[in-house]
Amino acid sequence: VLFRSLEITWTYREENLGIADNLLFSVDEVLRDFQSCIVIEDDVSISSRPFQSLMRKLRSPLPLDVFTVGLFSGLPKPVFLRIGGNWNAWRKTPYFSAWGWGVQREMWFKFRNATINEKWATEGFSSKHWISMQKESQESWEYRFGKLRENPRFTWDYQIQYFTFKNNYVHVLPIFRSADNEGFGDARSTNTKLERPYWYFGKTYEEFISQEFSSNSKV
Repeated sequence: VLFRSLEITWTYREENLGIADNLLFSVDEVLRDFQSCIVIEDDVSISSRPFQSLMRKLRSPLPLDVFTVGLFSGLPKPVFLRIGGNWNAWRKTPYFSAWGWGVQREMWFKFRNATINEKWATEGFSSKHWISMQKESQESWEYRFGKLRENPRFTWDYQIQYFTFKNNYVHVLPIFRSADNEGFGDARSTNTKLERPYWYFGKTYEEFISQEFSSNSKV
């Protein structure tokens, strides 16, 4: 049983806050009352066992360098794995995944307080993630962060990735994909109107995720 008791609260906004502000303000509200928050958007599907693994991970204090814990990975379920078992494990990565993720209160408000007056410029970035990145990748991210300089309310996931690079944080994701984005190819979608990208293939791994990290490597 995923939930022994479930209480649902609906929040209705008097004004349209937009995608970015609505997400940020909503997580703010949840974390004023709770120690952690999980964000699942309406086009993301997750099975019960990976979701339970995510909740379990957030119940204990995370390492100080961990920003979020998520469920989406670029690697699909390997065809050679037999059904059942506990073959998936957590790994650390400098890249944030917005398709099913959770965060703890202290880290979230550290991010929110630090970015209130952020200028979103990458000059002076000294984190090892940023320094080790190839020039082409830096330029791609600089282009994305430029959208934040033009309009900080453009999107919220770029804000999280910026804060990650600037402060040398990491995110925790499974080795094998444990969530799916169902919104591709839908004209009603905001960001996924096109078909699934070529690298997004195979099946989702729906078993539990080992609570131990697979290794100290960050990929």
